[in-house]
Amino acid sequence: MRKLFLLLFCLAAPAWANQLDPVLVNDQPEHNTLSVSPEARRSELFVESRSVGVLDVESIEDGHVANQEDLFKRTPGVWVANQNGGDDVFLSIRGSGLSTTSFGRGIVSYQDGVPLSRLDNGTTNQLIDPLSYRYVEVYRGASALTLGASALGGAINYVSETGRTAPGIRLRTELGDYGWRANRITLGGKKGNMDGYLSLSQSDYRGYRDHSSQYNKRASGNFGVLFDNGIENRTYFSSDDAQLELPGSIRRDRLEDDSQEAGAFNKSFDTDRNWRAIRLANRTLIPLAGDQQLVASVFYNRTNLDHLPTPFVGIIDNSSESIGGAVDYRKHWSKGHTLLAGLRYSYGHDDNTRFQHAQNGKQKGNQFLDDVFRVKQVEAYAEQQWQVSDRWRVALGAQWVESERSLDDLQASVPPLCSNCPFFPQPSGEAVDDSYTVDMGGFSPKLGLSFTPLAGQTLFVQVAQSIGMPSGSELGAQPVPGLRLDQQEATTIELGWRGVGDVLDWDMVLYHANVEDELLNIEVNDVTALFNSPTDTIHQGLEAGITWRLPGKENVALQTVYNWSDFTFDDDPIYGDSQLPGIPEHTIFTALQWRPSAQVLVEPNLRYVSGYPLTYTNSGGRYWETAGYSVWGLRLSREFNNGLKVYFDGRNLGDKVYASTGSISTAPALASPFNPNPVASVTPGIGRSLYVGAEYRL
Repeated sequence: MRKLFLLLFCLAAPAWANQLDPVLVNDQPEHNTLSVSPEARRSELFVESRSVGVLDVESIEDGHVANQEDLFKRTPGVWVANQNGGDDVFLSIRGSGLSTTSFGRGIVSYQDGVPLSRLDNGTTNQLIDPLSYRYVEVYRGASALTLGASALGGAINYVSETGRTAPGIRLRTELGDYGWRANRITLGGKKGNMDGYLSLSQSDYRGYRDHSSQYNKRASGNFGVLFDNGIENRTYFSSDDAQLELPGSIRRDRLEDDSQEAGAFNKSFDTDRNWRAIRLANRTLIPLAGDQQLVASVFYNRTNLDHLPTPFVGIIDNSSESIGGAVDYRKHWSKGHTLLAGLRYSYGHDDNTRFQHAQNGKQKGNQFLDDVFRVKQVEAYAEQQWQVSDRWRVALGAQWVESERSLDDLQASVPPLCSNCPFFPQPSGEAVDDSYTVDMGGFSPKLGLSFTPLAGQTLFVQVAQSIGMPSGSELGAQPVPGLRLDQQEATTIELGWRGVGDVLDWDMVLYHANVEDELLNIEVNDVTALFNSPTDTIHQGLEAGITWRLPGKENVALQTVYNWSDFTFDDDPIYGDSQLPGIPEHTIFTALQWRPSAQVLVEPNLRYVSGYPLTYTNSGGRYWETAGYSVWGLRLSREFNNGLKVYFDGRNLGDKVYASTGSISTAPALASPFNPNPVASVTPGIGRSLYVGAEYRL
């Protein structure tokens, strides 16, 4: 807590801004449309008591954009690490999802306010196409209540382009190191009261590491109708085909020498992760008298996963479907008060099968798992904001969720090892019925207060609770018989200060979360697996984003994002106050933007990541932790009057060898005849890589 109080003192220091007139409440915000502009969203959110960032995708289009790391590394509060150079990333907000590096536990994802996440937990990050969106809203922690979400990490809302916001034809192509090729075409337009938008893209990547190629095909778009009575209807669709080779991790002591090598098993058995997904959604906005509106939405998601062999897990062949609908009511008062109330119902099921693997890894052996997971979920949420004076604003809200989760175990017997299957490392099954039905959920309140000391500044405080539930596959696993996972709950208090000025813009938030029953891969009864932490954990830190413009030179700006992430056990009998492993305590991204003219961009940039432990005991020395690193890059772009833009993006120009992510252990492993020198396993980051691209707008 001492560190937190020191930062609180720093936060109370005076701002570099001139005395301005008091803020005036905007009586006519842009809200009676399904396609709110990013400028309007920033203006509306600026005075509210929530930690939120609005990222305009156009601001990163002057360079290489392939995955969520390219999208979020400039965003306060987000830790994102690209694991293999392609779409596979580890995404975490405020320490969410420490037990998984692929599926975004503790972060709820939406597209245009409609659920994009799996209903049981997490998001398939590999299916996110950053360049197909207009802007992205990042709600950290309980700030996500405006979308009806309650999660430790918060929520991300990806907002689509439309035929009205992106008219015309846009062609984009890009080439880069390690066989990177990407092409995209977008078409948008309107006619009368109708408009439409379509994005088609394809990418190939041979991979920085051995056995790390990927291939993607994506299509997405929407069609909208605006009726004379103000009713607006929009239908969204997307289709994804993502095929990824998985190189796996390597020994920590071989990182400097073998950073481009694949894990022996992954290469021998051709380990892949292949996704196919289809999504349909529809939203209807109905304006009512007295500045009120109803927004009704429905959605359907279908995903197929073909995951070629994982050691002791086998070949995974899953399909999942989810369907749901919601109704949101919103009201705006002329004095600045707002009310949101919503109700959402969702139903989903996963058909899960697993098989032994034959010698080449691709051929299925005997089936050893067959089950169906179902989830039925009801969410009710409301938030009232009162503009009690020109300077003070109060927010009171809550979410209630009830989630019934059940598993039907259809596997009646344990099969023998198939005749052409290798003995090791095969999965094993048990002739027991793992069926279950559990109810989870609860009530998560929120209270916020914001104050406008000067025009262009907002101070706020927020206290809220959140709930995080284990996924269906995690609930089904009982490594200790009779010990089933429970939901985790957190209480978070945060203090924020943001402002805009002539030479300085800033957004700083301090937060402190007390987490009960956090889901962690720890040891219980001599078994290491995913369990609820027996003692509380603390997630606290500072999120800061600052843009400084050279006085008298508006074409020169220094942008800096700093995250301090202090995540620890709280007096645990085994781990004491050890740092939770897997996420760096300090990260910095800074970029110096120089625009010699409105059409030219020159941007050197730097990313620093501190080292972090890979064990819960924080012991074992250098080979049981990652080393801190800095990588620097250079982005150049030039636009021409005929609609052509060309760009260059250099990454890790110093060719630094570093660990992007690492595998977590409870403690350093003991030596054995099979492994006389045990060390942690890490995923190498990408070496020096250069990209060139061009975009043409018609």
